Order: sequence, then C-alpha cells, then structure tokens
Amino acid sequence: MLSMDIRENRVENFDDDTQFTIEDVNFFESMGKDETLAISAKKVVRTENVIDGEKIFLELRKGDSALLGVTGRRGTYYFDKLEAILEGNVRGKFGDLEWEALRMHWYVKLGEIVSEEGVRFTFKDGVGKSSKMVIRPTEGVVEFVGRVEISVLENK
Repeated sequence: MLSMDIRENRVENFDDDTQFTIEDVNFFESMGKDETLAISAKKVVRTENVIDGEKIFLELRKGDSALLGVTGRRGTYYFDKLEAILEGNVRGKFGDLEWEALRMHWYVKLGEIVSEEGVRFTFKDGVGKSSKMVIRPTEGVVEFVGRVEISVLENK
C-alpha cells in the first residue's frame, strides 16, 4: 500500500493509509464548467515511496507548480502542471473551502506530450475511504489501490 506524507520536506511512511498532508499551500479557484483547484507551494516539499518496484514521488515546488513522477522498470516519467478537476457528488473540504467531487483529474505532461488521461484519482466510496490511481505512461500501466485523504492546514 502506498503511503505518503508531505510536511516541511520531511518524508514519512505510514502503514496502510495513503495520506497526503499538505502544509503551507495556497488554494485559488478558477470557476468555469468545472472547478479547478491549483496548488501554490511556499517551499519545496517532496515525498516518495516504492511500490512493486516503482518509485512514485510527489513534489510541490515554490510558485504555482507541482511535480508528480514515476521511476520504474520503464524509466522515469514526470507529471507536471498539477491541477485537480473536481466533479461529482463526494463532499470534501480544504480549510474553509468546501467542494463536491467524485474524481480528481490531474493534467499530465510526459516530456513534450501532454495527456489528460495519464493520472487519475477515482474515489469509489468517498474521500478518505478508497481510491484507485492509474498512471498511464507512454507504454504500460502503473496502478495502485489505496486510501486517500487530502487535507490542508490553514496558514497562521
């Protein structure tokens, strides 16, 4: 089971849960047909884990960028332009911001090839219950199933 924690450049591995705890980030909303939440990190934070021979890492950088990547048998793939499109009927909350989402869809850039089908979180039983993450690089599929909790601590 993949477990990650993002907290002031510190990486911790948990037992069974997949938990992203993101501190010192700003969220801003882009309204349209879909609600888009973009992450702006004040500092570089990174976490990684190895599952089934694949190193999966998530990195938030200074400014408005983030980086998700996979290093495994097929080489290294980097996923940037990290944005989550929230749609559906599962309720969640980031600080004072509440949203409803069935799917978190990350836009993916593989080298110069931009794909909207590369990384996807599908919440099956609601946020914090279970989820399925499918990473589709140029060839092959990296997949894991686990629990996902996403929380944001308010800046003081």
